[in-house]
Amino acid sequence: KNQIGETQVTHINNAQKTVSELIEQVRELSLNLRPAMLDDLGLLPTLLWHIERYTKQTGIKVSFHHNGITQRLLPDVETAVYRIVQEALTNIARHARVTEAFVRLTLPENILRIDIIDHGIGIDPGASISKWSTAGMAGMHERANMLGGDLTINSAPNEGTQILVMLPLDRKPVERRNRVRNIVAG
Repeated sequence: KNQIGETQVTHINNAQKTVSELIEQVRELSLNLRPAMLDDLGLLPTLLWHIERYTKQTGIKVSFHHNGITQRLLPDVETAVYRIVQEALTNIARHARVTEAFVRLTLPENILRIDIIDHGIGIDPGASISKWSTAGMAGMHERANMLGGDLTINSAPNEGTQILVMLPLDRKPVERRNRVRNIVAG
């Protein structure tokens, strides 16, 4: 005598569908924050995976180059680099209006240098501070600062944007400039 009406079955099915969608969203959020493969495989394979996924989702081709990184970095450095690159690429997809971007990691003299470049619409620091001053940008600055590093943004309207991050692997702070520079005005 345990009968459930059609309306209840529909509600239960809808609830199950909603729960499945929420689980997928949480899985996606967690993957975006820190994929497990960062611990398992390291920074370079994880960045390659992220860039491939990013290109599929956005249509923006990313040229990725690295030089001098021959071993695993400290976990907090790998996480910071991953999140900085991730946020910069997200900003490019949202604002730059490009089909191509460039990411380069180099390791000259115990300082990890990260260059993220687009040739998009650029940032006009004087005119649109509120447009680019986001929690994501603040997070990038914070991550660099926490590791004794420096994040500089070089940009100009219609000239593109370069995000340059310098992270000392020996924990000796680099000169901190954390600024946005208009490359036309210098």
